[in-house]
Amino acid sequence: MNLFEAYSEQIKEHSKNPHWTGKCQGENVSFVAHNPLCGDTVTISLVIDNQTITEARAVVNGCAFCRASTSCLLSSVQGLSKQEALSLIDSLLLWSKKTREEKPPLDLFAAFTPVCASPMRLKCVTLSWYALKSAIELSF
Repeated sequence: MNLFEAYSEQIKEHSKNPHWTGKCQGENVSFVAHNPLCGDTVTISLVIDNQTITEARAVVNGCAFCRASTSCLLSSVQGLSKQEALSLIDSLLLWSKKTREEKPPLDLFAAFTPVCASPMRLKCVTLSWYALKSAIELSF
């Protein structure tokens, strides 16, 4: 796969205009994840009320894949219970290791299929997934 081909319109759009950016006002949990191999950093900010993620935002200093993946993830977890969000993340992580064999848990992530085939770029795509998972786990 040519990495240029991996920049689908969806990835480009979510990278240029990411959703749910910044820090949540009134956050009650946050987590910072860093990939020392490429320098990407994701800071997840959450407002959790009654076991539900009422708001999830992130500050991302990273590549287009990292920004786009974070945007897609945060768009997918707004309003989910902590357990539903953890299940989604676990499904995404499992899918990312088997992308040639299965469809993603949500169609929104299909654009990342060719990217996940690259071990170096897989880390860019999944950094925010691990960060959100850690943030949620801190809230228990």
